[in-house]
Amino acid sequence: MKRLTLGAAVLTAMVIPWQQAHAVSEAAVIWLLISPGSRPAGMGEAFVALADDASATWWNPAGLAFSEGRDVRIMHSDWLPAFNLDDIFFDFAAASWRVESLGGTVGASVIYLNEGDQTHTNEAGDVLGVITSKEYALGLSYGTNLNPELALGLTGKLIVSDLASGVEVGQQEAGTGISFAVDLGMLWRTRVPMTDMPLNLGFNVANIGPEISYADEAQADPLPTNLKLGTALQAYADEHNEVNLVLDVNKQLVHKELSSRTPKTDANNAPLYWDNAGELTTEQFDDDGNPNQLAYETEYSTDPVFKAMFSSWAPDGLQKELQSYVYNVGAEYWYKGEAGGLGKTAFGLRGGYLNDMSGSIKSYTLGMSLLVNMVSLDFSYELSTDKDNPSPRDKTIRYSLGFTF
Repeated sequence: MKRLTLGAAVLTAMVIPWQQAHAVSEAAVIWLLISPGSRPAGMGEAFVALADDASATWWNPAGLAFSEGRDVRIMHSDWLPAFNLDDIFFDFAAASWRVESLGGTVGASVIYLNEGDQTHTNEAGDVLGVITSKEYALGLSYGTNLNPELALGLTGKLIVSDLASGVEVGQQEAGTGISFAVDLGMLWRTRVPMTDMPLNLGFNVANIGPEISYADEAQADPLPTNLKLGTALQAYADEHNEVNLVLDVNKQLVHKELSSRTPKTDANNAPLYWDNAGELTTEQFDDDGNPNQLAYETEYSTDPVFKAMFSSWAPDGLQKELQSYVYNVGAEYWYKGEAGGLGKTAFGLRGGYLNDMSGSIKSYTLGMSLLVNMVSLDFSYELSTDKDNPSPRDKTIRYSLGFTF
């Protein structure tokens, strides 16, 4: 259990972990971008063009269209292990099943992030209670084929962000943020020109929906609308062996810009400054005679979601635009066979690399799978490339269990 004032609790839950764990965002509920599934995580979190199990409900609902029968995926991860907080964890569950009468495959999913308990105190340090922060999304998906090679998919989801419900911030109750969103996906299964090598091209726009607010609707923030483009190449395949190469690129379709900036003042209208300790002061200089930084009140304007899909492209130039993307690349190897009375078996190894420049995350990823008949076990491990200053995601482990009927 953590001991925090309400303001610090909300800041910790909403801002600090997610801006360090993902590209620095102008949106709220960034946890919607946490990628589920140990298999994709082992490939540098590149999966939008494979999306061949029930986790396609998150990665690319169009992938559901190519599935037959029924599939279930369950994942657990102790999230942000670098913070050493044992009550922050991320869970995901999804199921898909073919419905011939609907001409496609239906899916359902649950995403759950537990952010732990915080002791709520006032500025004097008096304990006022315990805050339990949690966030989750419930989704329904559908994927269908336009032809044997091309599919479209749709996911609708309810988003609930319960950071500090029932607790007052100033004169207002913090409340629970609730919104809804839609994901749109497309998957094209083709072949490399002039060869027989299977090549997939995937596209997904996630979290298209209205803004979310907590205590004040006038201060609502946009959802993290995200564009994901990817490709998957089956580089080699024979009776027992298979090698897949995958690449994804992510861009957030959110645009927020500064609309006003005025100096902060105290009750006597004297200018306020930030000192070296991060505290507000009326002193213009510190004890060593160095100038303190002038403090400002800032207000931002956010473009509506459909306008942001256009205005979010390169607002600060091409170089910063390219640095804002998240790049994911990975590979996996499968050995498939039969194991006596156990039936179909397979063993998989995978590796990848994740580069999130604006979020200061560069990670190597590793993973493995064991499949016996209808049951699969998946494991992945993430390791920061910077040993001296690792990201909060360093040493993240994901465990997944799958069932295919």
